[in-house]
Amino acid sequence: MLLARSGFWFINADLFREYDFSVLFQSFVSGFRLDIATVCYVSVIPFLMWLVAHFVQHKNWLNRTLKIYNACILTLVLGIAMADAVLYEAWGQKLNAYASSFAKFPSDMMVFISHIPYLKIIAVLIVQVLLAWFIYHKGMTGLVKIKQTNKWLLFPVAVLMLGIIFVLIRGGVGKSTINVSSAFYAPVPALNHLAVNASWHFISTLTEDVNTTHNPYALLPIDEAEQIVNKLFDLSVDTSMIQITEVNKPNIIIIMMESWAADVIEPIGGDSGVTPRFNEWCKNGILFTNFYANGNRTDKGLAAIISAQPSMAKQSIVNHMDKFMSLPSLGKELKKYEYNSSFIYGGDASFANMKAYLMSAGINEVNDISNMGFTTQTAGWGVHDDLLFSYALDKLNQTSRPFFTTILTLSSHEPFNVPFHGKFEGNDMSDAYRNAVQFSDDELGKFLDKAQHQQWYDESIIIVVADHAHQWPYKRIVYEPQSFHIPMLITGGAIKKEWRGKRMVNYANQTDIAYSILRQLGIKQNPFSWSRNMFDTLQPRDAFYTYNNGTGMVGDKVKFVFDQEVGQVIWPKELDTVNIKFAIKKPKAYQQVYYQEYMER
Repeated sequence: MLLARSGFWFINADLFREYDFSVLFQSFVSGFRLDIATVCYVSVIPFLMWLVAHFVQHKNWLNRTLKIYNACILTLVLGIAMADAVLYEAWGQKLNAYASSFAKFPSDMMVFISHIPYLKIIAVLIVQVLLAWFIYHKGMTGLVKIKQTNKWLLFPVAVLMLGIIFVLIRGGVGKSTINVSSAFYAPVPALNHLAVNASWHFISTLTEDVNTTHNPYALLPIDEAEQIVNKLFDLSVDTSMIQITEVNKPNIIIIMMESWAADVIEPIGGDSGVTPRFNEWCKNGILFTNFYANGNRTDKGLAAIISAQPSMAKQSIVNHMDKFMSLPSLGKELKKYEYNSSFIYGGDASFANMKAYLMSAGINEVNDISNMGFTTQTAGWGVHDDLLFSYALDKLNQTSRPFFTTILTLSSHEPFNVPFHGKFEGNDMSDAYRNAVQFSDDELGKFLDKAQHQQWYDESIIIVVADHAHQWPYKRIVYEPQSFHIPMLITGGAIKKEWRGKRMVNYANQTDIAYSILRQLGIKQNPFSWSRNMFDTLQPRDAFYTYNNGTGMVGDKVKFVFDQEVGQVIWPKELDTVNIKFAIKKPKAYQQVYYQEYMER
């Protein structure tokens, strides 16, 4: 366990450079209880074998069984520790049940760690394996040396040892059992995650993942929480409706740009020169300057956009068929108005259970690398965006109208290897990311240019939005608002000329897209309880997002992050306590009420 924590520290050294050794060493002290609890869990079976060894003459079979057991445990513990360490920077969270759901796509998962020097990973693995082997062989005498003893003496010793193991597993003799909070010692999630035992956390989330009987975010009285949420999403007043199109049934095209962060979008405060084509098209549409992703992964963004579902902290509703089957969706709603719906993705739509979700969401046709006719895979996840957009254009030209189509790109996903020589030629991950985004931007621009000359364009609304943001190019902290700030542009021939080139400064979420589309079609009934009309000037100006175990809130007056594990506001470090006193209840209520709804779904 100590080796695992040291490996986590070494592999993610960049995250901990600013902290003194004494602060980092405290993680070993604070995490010791979880370490001991984990050791006691895996010691139960050897303990029982030790008892049996006192009653049998021939112990060789017991000894062999124990060696096999220990080898399996060591492999499991080191495997979890390595996976936790190498994925942490990309995911910003400890390895959990949600992350493990991607294990069936090992080649795809490798791209998350492509930026880590493999020699570094191999070195850590070799050191851990050799030291574990050395300690095991020096400290393990085996069961064959156990001699038969007085059974009456053995009985009280065994009971005492079993009691000690049980107490250490519980974490003490008090009423409350040990939990992940036992290892927390700092107001910084990365330090706490260093202290948390990877194996204990992973196994505990496997049981949490199926637990729908207890709401871990119940921080407020339920009546108060619901009252706050109802006020945030009150749609009873819709008198300030802005109509951006006059087309009766416009075609709806949503283009989800993989990992596009506001940090590389110049019109909303990002780097210059990364997305010149997107910047040009901002003159032909409506740009939202304060738009936020609900979560940090593609499957969460998909559910937020298509079903207006807030992101869950430690899991994704897309992974739970019994939950997502009952979700409302744009596919289902638009089908009522004779829309043909489709999904186009250059990768494997089965990844993260997206295909099952999309089909359940009323999407008539799911097009991915398995049925798009590509003979070669040009990118780590599938085919690059040049091939994707070319296919999408041909497909749209063959689709009967009106249509609702979602296009998901992938070239700007790790490992950022694109067939493109852009202006960013540095060898670091920041420039690799910028270059990949520039390639996607170039292909997006070509697609939109060609789309203008298609028969369906003048009757189409095209929504360009990111599926989530990214830590690059500035290695953003996983929970800060800028890690969720994304671009959102609405363009297309169906947009009124007087609205082209406009900017909307109101704060909005991915979840707000669904109802906003329905309102533009003249549909007032809202099946999306977590979606607001972005074109209603009387709507609240707060946007929310969820990370591993907390919620961020951004708005005109306050921006802060409440961490569920720490139990306090962790960003920014200095707050206006007067304004925050009531505002802090909003993200608490948001997460509490949504999770309650998820449990009851």
